[in-house]
Amino acid sequence: MITIQNINSKWDEIKEKLSPEIVEIGTNNGFLETAESYEDLKEFLDDEAKEMLNKFISAVNKELEASKENGYKNDEDDDKEEPKKKPEKQPKEKKNFTLVCYEKTGEDSYEETSSEESLDNIFQSLKEAEKEAKRIFGMDNITAKIEIISSDDKVVKTLYRKETKKKSKKIEFSGEYVEVLSPEITYIKRYAKLNGKTVSEAKEAARRTLSGLQKAIVEKKIRKTSKYADEIMQVQKNLIKILSANGSIKIEIENVDKLTDIVKKYAVSECAKIIKSFISIQGKEGVKDKAKKLIERISKLSADGCGFDNEIKQIKKSCDDYVSGKTNTPEASEQMLNGLYGIAGIDGCVCKTGTPLGSVEFMKKHFSPMKFTGKWRALVGNPSQPYKMMIYGKAGSGKSTLSLQFAKYLASQHNQKVLYVAHEEGFSYTLQEKLERLGADDKNLSIVDTLPKNISNYDVIFIDSVNSMNIEPEELREIGKGKTFVYIFQTTKDGQFRGQNTFGHDVDVIVKVENKTANAEKNRFGGNSVINVF
Repeated sequence: MITIQNINSKWDEIKEKLSPEIVEIGTNNGFLETAESYEDLKEFLDDEAKEMLNKFISAVNKELEASKENGYKNDEDDDKEEPKKKPEKQPKEKKNFTLVCYEKTGEDSYEETSSEESLDNIFQSLKEAEKEAKRIFGMDNITAKIEIISSDDKVVKTLYRKETKKKSKKIEFSGEYVEVLSPEITYIKRYAKLNGKTVSEAKEAARRTLSGLQKAIVEKKIRKTSKYADEIMQVQKNLIKILSANGSIKIEIENVDKLTDIVKKYAVSECAKIIKSFISIQGKEGVKDKAKKLIERISKLSADGCGFDNEIKQIKKSCDDYVSGKTNTPEASEQMLNGLYGIAGIDGCVCKTGTPLGSVEFMKKHFSPMKFTGKWRALVGNPSQPYKMMIYGKAGSGKSTLSLQFAKYLASQHNQKVLYVAHEEGFSYTLQEKLERLGADDKNLSIVDTLPKNISNYDVIFIDSVNSMNIEPEELREIGKGKTFVYIFQTTKDGQFRGQNTFGHDVDVIVKVENKTANAEKNRFGGNSVINVF
């Protein structure tokens, strides 16, 4: 099974099994570089990028599955016993065969030439047949078919079939090499690729492109002063039209040539690609093959350099030390890594617990506020992930109702994968009725009756309730690493949350629900309004 983590190491092996379209997607859209650095960089990828990357991997696996009959095995087939192959029947030995060849003389025309020789001992393999045919006829371009024909003109066996493609001359890139493609170029490129497809074929890609484009505009990654702002505004208008059009209509982009020319002006430099590849393996064990490939890529760089010669030298030394056994992993200092992150176009810096970080570097750190709206902005504020939140209240106060409403909001409005652990109610009719009444069902919201061992596929986890599951503060700290959690608590007789005070210290927001109203008693994100629960 090809995965995000192993596709780079298997690309040379599998790309011949894939259609040209899939190969083009992998090589031209940065998916291979993204996949190679996925484990280290996934926190910087938005949901749209992750979804596109996963769909690319799924498409690759689908094509590989279809190609199994041609002899390709993926990893999960390794333990299966290979079926025994039946011995191929060999044609009876013939004397005085005639070799018939077809030389391509035009686009779809072939000229037949032939010669009769005693070839009994020559045709031991297909390559020898081709070589001998070229010798006999003095042709360099025997492109279509070589057949052994018996004296009665009956075809005995087709030995070789090949369409020889002329080697295309490598066109020198005359545009601008950049460290990372700007958002404008990225979205123009994705929009231009919709040309010629029907609306139904391109609808999902158009939706993702529009969503990402609008997000980039809101986050001011694309501004009115951007170089291609006019083109971006037109792209946005046209994407909206596409999404509202009939599914059978063919998309015809009027200025597609102009947009394609814009895209062709820019390409990610090899140095930037090497830097991204190094970021993905630094600090890891068992990546010597990748380190060796990086060293090889560095050796092929132009002698003129690329503006990051010092960084490339540091990367090569780190890889050399690792490959030679001097270090256990490809190592990089915090200062070096922060610099590489900047070159690779990754917002932010590397922050490690217990490691001092300069205030100037810290100000480069990229946080992603959720941009809550409406009553959730009023109650919670504007948190950045991951965060911890506590909701507590007496039985019947509305705490579960508020929690389900919040889960629905995160799933539908912020496209987050939400897991609601309904330990108190379980898989019950009352929970089903509550979801129906609140209209809280959503494709991104999953329900479970106890906390599963693997929660890696979810962005936010609700635990209803911590008390019924008897979870201690230390356990919550352990399972909550890197994830957003919303904890629901029962109350004591005097109306306080049931449990150690440590629970309250460990969360960012504490919301008390009472008489169908909710207010934040503690909030690090600015929300301080009272809202109604209904």
